[in-house]
Amino acid sequence: MKYRSIALNLISVTHGWNDFLAIVIFPLLPLLISEFNLSYFEAGSVVFVFRATSAFLQPFVGYFGDRTGKKKLLLAIGIVCLSAALFLTGTANSYIVLLVAAFAVGLGAAVYHPLGVSMLGDLFKNKRGFVLGIHGAAGGIGVFIAPLVATYFAMIWGWRPFLMILIIPTGILAVLIIALLRDLKAKSVTKPVLSGLANIRIILLMFIAFLITMCTSVMLTFVPIFFVQGMSLSIFTAGLFTSIMLSTFIFSQPICGRIYDRLNSFRREMFALLIFGWGVCWFLYTVTPLPMSVIFITLGAFSISATWPILFELTLRVAPKGVDSTAVGLVTGLTMVGSVSSMIFGGIADLHGLAFSLPFAAVLAGLAGLLCFFLPRNLEEQNQFN
Repeated sequence: MKYRSIALNLISVTHGWNDFLAIVIFPLLPLLISEFNLSYFEAGSVVFVFRATSAFLQPFVGYFGDRTGKKKLLLAIGIVCLSAALFLTGTANSYIVLLVAAFAVGLGAAVYHPLGVSMLGDLFKNKRGFVLGIHGAAGGIGVFIAPLVATYFAMIWGWRPFLMILIIPTGILAVLIIALLRDLKAKSVTKPVLSGLANIRIILLMFIAFLITMCTSVMLTFVPIFFVQGMSLSIFTAGLFTSIMLSTFIFSQPICGRIYDRLNSFRREMFALLIFGWGVCWFLYTVTPLPMSVIFITLGAFSISATWPILFELTLRVAPKGVDSTAVGLVTGLTMVGSVSSMIFGGIADLHGLAFSLPFAAVLAGLAGLLCFFLPRNLEEQNQFN
């Protein structure tokens, strides 16, 4: 029990720092647009390259973790690679170098979620919604402080030195991961078990996750830009409002994870309602002035962030035994492809403006919510390979 507590705390801290590193570039996008004279499409392409690289690699990282059992070493390597890639971003002198750095960020970001989530799934068989909610809250803290810290130090030091110095705390955390976490025995992964990943429930979850990430990517990419360019706020004020929005990531996940654990027949409906909630709030955010726009986007962020522990728990629930990391990698990997929405909506914004393009993202939430109703009402662990 003591080790489980240590593992939950350290894995959650790692999640928080991983998400801090993965999101820290978003509040700095207005500065990158100005310094490199980027279009909205080019800014979205930086996000897409990072996310798409991560998407492609996550299933392979999960599979490798399942086969070798070397999950703690992979976690440490991944987070160091992520920070090193941000260091490279700090040296960029052109749009092309930014894209190369974004590719490197994607390499590092591919590691955490398929391994960290499955490690908790191995340790906690009961109340996983709440455990993954606590884990998600730690990620929420990282997401919350990233805009504040990034924009503050970008004003004081400049954005380049800020990105470079992040390698120091990352190295310390990597040492703690190797020293304190334990690897479980490697799992036997056979072809019949792998074929079990092709069941309809996992495929549906993959497409729902894809649409959720399209929504989240539009939000993370264009909310800071919209605050600066659409509402004429300073970079720090935009970072402050973005942090207010993202503060909901801290408490939405444990609260909704706890509620989810206590539900039996309405888990599917809860999942759909949270997704629909983001769509409504996002549309209202794009058509209302301050301060109501901040209120609506904060409520929307609460809804969309609360879907993640549910998505992870459902994935662990329906995954064949022995390939939980691979299943999480497949689902989270496809989510990263959803970042193509940053390029799509960036391209529309280049042609017609942000105010015209952004409201249409609410349609994505509507589609994801509708897909939830194609999931079986009872998602108990009845997989033939378990």
